[in-house]
Amino acid sequence: MSDSVVGTGSRIGPDGVIGRSVLMSEVEVRSGAIVEDSIVGPRAVIGDGVRLTGMTIIGVGANVPAGSVLDGVRYPMS
Repeated sequence: MSDSVVGTGSRIGPDGVIGRSVLMSEVEVRSGAIVEDSIVGPRAVIGDGVRLTGMTIIGVGANVPAGSVLDGVRYPMS
C-alpha cells in the first residue's frame, strides 16, 4: 500500500494492492484486487482480481464483481 488512505474497519485480502487511493470505512478488497488512483466508498466490496484505475469512483455499498476492470468510471453508474 502506497500513498493511500484506508478507513477504519477496511480489509485488504492476500495479494491486494492499493496505490494512491482512498478507501472509506469498512471497505473489503478481496484477493488479488488492484486499486490505483481511485476512491472507494464506505462498505463497498471489491471482488477477487478486480482492477480499478484512472480515478474510478466506487459508490457506497457497491459490490464490484470478481474480475472486473474499471478505468476512469463511476460505479454503479447513476
